[in-house]
Amino acid sequence: MLSIRLNDDNVFLRGSPDDCSGTIVSGTVVFRPSKATKVRQITLKLHGTISVDTNQDVHGDKTTVVHRTLVLFDSSTPSNPSYQFDTQEHHFDFNLPLKGDLPESIDLPHGKVTYTLSAIVIRPFPHTNLRYSQELKIQRLCYYEAFGRLKNSARGHWKHMVQYNLSVRKSVYLAGEALALAMSFQIEPGAQVIKVDLNLMETRVYKHPGTRVTLTETFDLSKAMLMSPAQSDKMRLVIPSSANTHCSTGFISVKHCVHVRVKFMDRGGKHGYVELELPIIIQSAAQYALANALPDYDDIVASRDELPPAYRPRRDLRCYLYT
Repeated sequence: MLSIRLNDDNVFLRGSPDDCSGTIVSGTVVFRPSKATKVRQITLKLHGTISVDTNQDVHGDKTTVVHRTLVLFDSSTPSNPSYQFDTQEHHFDFNLPLKGDLPESIDLPHGKVTYTLSAIVIRPFPHTNLRYSQELKIQRLCYYEAFGRLKNSARGHWKHMVQYNLSVRKSVYLAGEALALAMSFQIEPGAQVIKVDLNLMETRVYKHPGTRVTLTETFDLSKAMLMSPAQSDKMRLVIPSSANTHCSTGFISVKHCVHVRVKFMDRGGKHGYVELELPIIIQSAAQYALANALPDYDDIVASRDELPPAYRPRRDLRCYLYT
């Protein structure tokens, strides 16, 4: 039996690719042979690739973004080319450093970034090697303060007859969470707000690593409509579970925004529209939990038997002035 046990299945890169110092993937490779087995080496490999399909001609092209190998056990010497392992369980701890500019894992119809962690037991000829592989998911942690500059409100006027103020309460959401749009209108006599359309849009951009050909797709994930809103009103829509999390790499990006379209009517019965977009961030549950985790503090324990430290007077400081 050959397996990989990670100390933490959630691997995070904290901060932007330019600012992130990287992280360390740590764990244990477990090897328990079914019978006594001669082994030359035990290695751990990390292989990461990016694949972008912008047209049929380049379908399947892959670019390697990382390829690392750690030697966990080595018995290859001229006098002893192999070592015999018994049937007990053998553990090999590892710490694998990752650079901070690696693209995060993503799997979309026209592009993906994948990482594979493989443990390999290299045996002497003519025996075949043993291999166990599993996917390693790398996420980039989005802190709330990093998105403090996102525009979550908009105000303006239409034909100087209607003043509007539209806003969302926050900019970071989870799939399945409800998003609320707050609206307020100041309407001149004779003008009307006919309806408000609210849409959650997802934009995916693919850039092929070799040809630099770009493909952009936009999807309407969720929608809501409100007829004849009051001067102060609210709308809600639920972010579907099918929404992808925010991703921003050099070759694949996923972004979201709330698209608002307001229909007005002036005194003469003519219709007009105002359209605007408010960007938001969609996180995974693991990203949200880590970004909002409270820091750990040591408990302060007071004992009745302990007295406060005795008062010690300060020494007098004397200054001498020489003339």
